Amino acid sequence: MGRAGGVPEQDTSMSAAAFWKKTKTAFRVEMEQQKERLAELVARLKTLAAEIAAAKSSQQFGREEEKE
Repeated sequence: MGRAGGVPEQDTSMSAAAFWKKTKTAFRVEMEQQKERLAELVARLKTLAAEIAAAKSSQQFGREEEKE
């Protein structure tokens, strides 16, 4: 009995291998979630950039028509 309350230590502790397995799994899940969020952000930025470019092009086209 290694811990207070009469609970054997092996019942409450986790082996190093199990700890690292859980840690790696949690880390991978977090990384995949971050990749997904980043991909969504990049897609939104691309859409916004295309919208800005279209608006500027339309604005420029309007200026050229005014000159004629």
